[in-house]
Amino acid sequence: MSLPFSPSLVPGGLVLAAGLVTLIVGRLSSINLLEALSLPISLYGLVLLVLGWQLTQSMTFPLLYLLAMIPFWDFLTARLHLPFQLYSAVMGVEALRLFGIPVLRDGVLIELPNITLEVAQLCSGVNNLVAVLCLGVPLTHYYVRGWLKRGFILSMAVLIALLSNGIRVATVCFFAYYGIRGA
Repeated sequence: MSLPFSPSLVPGGLVLAAGLVTLIVGRLSSINLLEALSLPISLYGLVLLVLGWQLTQSMTFPLLYLLAMIPFWDFLTARLHLPFQLYSAVMGVEALRLFGIPVLRDGVLIELPNITLEVAQLCSGVNNLVAVLCLGVPLTHYYVRGWLKRGFILSMAVLIALLSNGIRVATVCFFAYYGIRGA
């Protein structure tokens, strides 16, 4: 299917100008979020300016997907760290108990006979989850038909990310318990 190429000068120019103004205001005010937002706005305007309305509509998903790179999602993911830390600690402790390793958990602290480890915020698995979703969303969008199938695949990806982080925590604890270097 080929779409007509008809530049949209006025709307595209206005959106591009809005993106550039956002960049300048962000730079002058030292607001990084505005600077980051300027890129998707400017690109949307540039595509509209050069390629026209119909081609821009066909590129809406990839252009909107650029919003995933902006760190304003941090305020949402910041609330997930502690529950994910606790989940990973619980899963790690239970996995160690399956191997008969004596272990206690106090919040995010994992106490082994020879060392106490903390499931830190960086080890919560939230960043892994975001990475999995950032890969899964475009892949399912382009290669999987139907919202139910897409939802199933993405939910399985989330489950795998959660399980793998718990296994990672258990592995680090296992290595630390047996004194294996590099843990």
